[in-house]
Amino acid sequence: AVVSTQSTGKQAQQESGIVSDSEDTESDDGANYAPHHPTETCLSCGKLVARTESCAFCGDLCCVACCGNAVTKAQLGVTNPDTKTHLVNVCKQCFLMLPGS
Repeated sequence: AVVSTQSTGKQAQQESGIVSDSEDTESDDGANYAPHHPTETCLSCGKLVARTESCAFCGDLCCVACCGNAVTKAQLGVTNPDTKTHLVNVCKQCFLMLPGS
């Protein structure tokens, strides 16, 4: 299925049949991540890859090359002093939008 780049990550995943509303998973930090499948299409570059990363900001599934930008949780708005310095990966598009990147 062709995924439109105009959709949000969750919308694109639902439209392409990668994830349904009932398949969403929520992490301990409250972010929604799509479940991983044996092979995925990177929502950033379109490559079919065996391993994807979930962007910690938008939740898109991207290949390691497209989702290899580390930011602190504080840059995502986390205020918990115990976790705000932890590093998480975000996609290229989110990395360019986030303050302090």
